[in-house]
Amino acid sequence: MKFSERIGAVRRVLQKDSMDEALRNALWNVAYLTFWDDLSRGERLKDLYSAGPLLRALWIGHFSLAADTIADFSESAVEQIKKLYMSASWSEVYDFVEFIANASPVESKSGKFIKRCNVALEKHISAYRFVGKTLAPITSEEEIAAQWNRRPAWLDNSVRSPNISEPQWPALGTAILPTTAIRSRNPSARLSQRARSSQVNRPQLH
Repeated sequence: MKFSERIGAVRRVLQKDSMDEALRNALWNVAYLTFWDDLSRGERLKDLYSAGPLLRALWIGHFSLAADTIADFSESAVEQIKKLYMSASWSEVYDFVEFIANASPVESKSGKFIKRCNVALEKHISAYRFVGKTLAPITSEEEIAAQWNRRPAWLDNSVRSPNISEPQWPALGTAILPTTAIRSRNPSARLSQRARSSQVNRPQLH
């Protein structure tokens, strides 16, 4: 967190029904640096192993555009995709990111992509995180984590409530008296208690 944010000079608000420019740029940077940063100039999409098929999948499958209108060269195709991305609404940006996470051409890199997205989402205070390959509200993520991390008490006999102490059992041969008498501060009650206790422990004569 920046100094200005720590002292409250800049107000940070949870981004739930909107998206600022910084978050939009951060998610684009994750996609670009994960899949297209190492492309060389003049490379044709058809010659690329996974980056090209991903660009085509976004063009055809996500944006629903004609297949023959995407640029032949990777650099131009990335610019086309970026232009569409930057003009999308905040919810459509999340659609874009989720589409990539589930795209088969880049399945081997989806885990890295998702982790990087979650870092960006947390940094820019988005109300959403990836849970598996699906974007979900933060509360849903916390509930899922709680379910997975919760350990049933019957699996561990040592699980006990911190507010409950171990029962103190009386020694053999002593009488168990009513709690009210034990706790009583009345001298006559304590005397009656000792009398009953001695009667219980006294051997019976025949």
